Amino acid sequence: MRYFRLVIIAFLLAGCVRASSTKPIKIPEPSPTPGILTPEGTPPVKETAAQTQTIAPETLPSTSAASQTPAVVETLSNQAMQTLLDFPLAAGNSWVYRYEGYSGQQKAAWKVADTIVQDETHPPFYAVKIQSEVTLLEGTPGRDFINPPQSHIFWYAVDGGSIYRLEDPIDWAGLSSSWLEFLFPFPGETCWYPDPTQRAQSPAAGLPGCRSASGSVAVDTPAGHFDRCYQVTTLYNSGNTVLTFCRGLGIVEGEYRHAGTEYGYHYSLIGYLLQ
Repeated sequence: MRYFRLVIIAFLLAGCVRASSTKPIKIPEPSPTPGILTPEGTPPVKETAAQTQTIAPETLPSTSAASQTPAVVETLSNQAMQTLLDFPLAAGNSWVYRYEGYSGQQKAAWKVADTIVQDETHPPFYAVKIQSEVTLLEGTPGRDFINPPQSHIFWYAVDGGSIYRLEDPIDWAGLSSSWLEFLFPFPGETCWYPDPTQRAQSPAAGLPGCRSASGSVAVDTPAGHFDRCYQVTTLYNSGNTVLTFCRGLGIVEGEYRHAGTEYGYHYSLIGYLLQ
């Protein structure tokens, strides 16, 4: 397990999204998996008190988010380091959620624990491997339950202000054609397209599949009260996905309600550990 030093960055660089195209746009469907760790699914917590509390019921002690940057400052850009201050992707960090879903008349609840088990640096890129463990808490979802959360492994890769999500094993050469989970800084001037097929078509902003961040706001979860949080919304014809990302911490909650069927979910942070 590594320990990380505080890096203070004095500026933010804005990201941008290309616009304009009349080509047919492939519209992806939302994923039910909490981004951490949906992919949907990056983040300071309320200073002092919220950063040092022990979180019930998972009893994961949190530490100062200001210390959560990798010890690779000589190989990463200032923008990448600022991104890692906003989203503390450090080996040993973990986030635990209560995930409640429904499918038709079925309802169930799971615990989803996402832990960073490995980090790698391929200058100018930095990436972390995340193990997502899912445990059923309540209910007996049948085989026809739509998209229940599943235990799996994935990667987050940082390239400046961009955070890509990739499946295991990581493909370093394919970062730019991977799912673009976040584009910093928040809130940003316009939306971006996580789906690489849509990005390749240079769609106009605001079409289905476009993701944007608004805020900041304060939120309360079972893990505590957090400031400097943003509502990250992805537009879909079947219903929008909305997650809440708090700077210096990460994803703290998310939800989706399908417009055409009895299917949806909501998850909320119940514990976290920042090394």
